[in-house]
Amino acid sequence: MKQTTENLTFEGITADNLTERWGLISPLLLRALESGPAVMTLIDVWNALQRRDMQLWAASVDGKPIAVAVTQILNWPRATCCEIFLVAGNHLENFVDFESVISDWAEAEGCDYLQITGRAGWERVLDSAGWERSAVLLVKGIA
Repeated sequence: MKQTTENLTFEGITADNLTERWGLISPLLLRALESGPAVMTLIDVWNALQRRDMQLWAASVDGKPIAVAVTQILNWPRATCCEIFLVAGNHLENFVDFESVISDWAEAEGCDYLQITGRAGWERVLDSAGWERSAVLLVKGIA
């Protein structure tokens, strides 16, 4: 799925064309991974994308990625969720404009809702797009 407005394009990056785009996209993903809990490495994301366990989305200006998102589908007993797992880049306010691309894809995949895990600032960015706080995630290291 793809959406273009003026010189800004938002599209899903398939596993088939991941290799050719990885050099420009991986620095953005690394920023997102380094800002959160150490649950995955860049290699882990690469492997999940190659297995098609996760999906990669990129916002680009004239072919150069300025923001990326990684999604994964979570199958619960009574609902299916598309989780937006990582988001990083510049001009993240543009994410709201392109969320419909992910939403349309997720609906076609049988998802019932979207969820995003992120820093508190996302609540302010996404509030105007109809997102609402559903929970608070608390984390405590034990090892």
